[in-house]
Amino acid sequence: NTERRGELERQIVDLAGFDFRSGTGSREHMAAISALSTTIRPGATIVVTGYTDRIGDDEANRALSLERAEWVAGRIREALAGREIGAVEVRARGEGLARNRFSNDTPEGRILSRGVQVIVEQVIAPSGQ
Repeated sequence: NTERRGELERQIVDLAGFDFRSGTGSREHMAAISALSTTIRPGATIVVTGYTDRIGDDEANRALSLERAEWVAGRIREALAGREIGAVEVRARGEGLARNRFSNDTPEGRILSRGVQVIVEQVIAPSGQ
């Protein structure tokens, strides 16, 4: 999902389906991170937010969600370093369970809840330049 307003671009990418109680993503997550990293420019600000399902206590879920966010943020940093893209701020945070994100009443909803959202904000050149 990409929104543009003038010279500002905001990209939102959801990486769902982390394994139960795992902070490490899959090959599919790596492919999505690789594709996303090719669109990031110097000066971008990136916020990576991890989430969990409702299983487990709040403290453990918050820690796991942060672990997921840090894993994704680390892969983004590595991809940007490989492209020699600097001056990018990458922040990771863990939200635990986001009550309004996906339903936790079904197995599918719980799988979708176990994920990370990446928001990239950056300045782009105006059209025609």
